[in-house]
Amino acid sequence: MTKSEVFFKEFIIGLGFFSGFWIAVGVNPETVIFESLRTVMETLNPDSGFSFMFTLFPLLLTIGSVMGAYAMGGKIGMIAIGIAFVGGLLLISAPLFSVILLVIAMMIGSVAVESNHAGAWF
Repeated sequence: MTKSEVFFKEFIIGLGFFSGFWIAVGVNPETVIFESLRTVMETLNPDSGFSFMFTLFPLLLTIGSVMGAYAMGGKIGMIAIGIAFVGGLLLISAPLFSVILLVIAMMIGSVAVESNHAGAWF
């Protein structure tokens, strides 16, 4: 799999488009999963002291995803992810415009990956 394909699947579609879609729907599956795990953990062992991890881990995942997206696509890639995010937000209310935004984000994303050869942070 090429670097562009990974950037499309993981960041533009996953981080951008689906994040916007889940906000539009009103359900975040990551939050539901971690809250369920927290409930099970607290039920089994209420004094474990690990419940803070279920708050910290999603935050670390989000920070890691944003840093990975920036490392692969740079500033242009972050713009592409933002456009895909807006496309996901509008999927229910304006599906055609949403798909157009996703296509634009993918085109910008391919330029971002190609122009960010070294995977530099700046």
